[in-house]
Amino acid sequence: MDKVNVAEKFRQIWEYWKPYIAAELNGQCVKLDKLKGEFVWHHHENEDEMLLVVKGRLRLEFRDKHVWLEEGEFMVVPRGVEHRPVAGEEAHVLLFEPASTLNHMSPLPEEDQARQRVRVPYGRRLLMELLLTTRLAARPVNIQPLLLAIHSVERACCYYYYQHDMLTRESEHS
Repeated sequence: MDKVNVAEKFRQIWEYWKPYIAAELNGQCVKLDKLKGEFVWHHHENEDEMLLVVKGRLRLEFRDKHVWLEEGEFMVVPRGVEHRPVAGEEAHVLLFEPASTLNHMSPLPEEDQARQRVRVPYGRRLLMELLLTTRLAARPVNIQPLLLAIHSVERACCYYYYQHDMLTRESEHS
């Protein structure tokens, strides 16, 4: 049982759109993230997501409206609701969501988003099939480490393909 200094944790984060797990409780994660710019439109199929602005301000865009969150304000985005966070200036945000929530990678240029949509679901489907097989095992299995592994593999795959595409594009232009 350790206390967490949120300001100190935010000082250790140097990348935007890369949530850092600050704590876990009852199958939920408390994540800290620095945001700047526009993220991709997305939704979480099975989980609600809470966003609390610790510093700065954040605009949550929905297909039919947008909501500004100021320091100290939070909003719960219900599962299945498509949204896009936008931060004109750096914002520090605390996320509270189930550990099973698969976060999306850093925002990609528009032309790379189509590639990401093809690659990530395929890898996710394979990993989720493994998860389902594990759930159907004869003896109870702790699936939490597997869910975290799925999240890590998904992020690593996206990062790999993004870097590969960037290097390919650079070599084509030189």
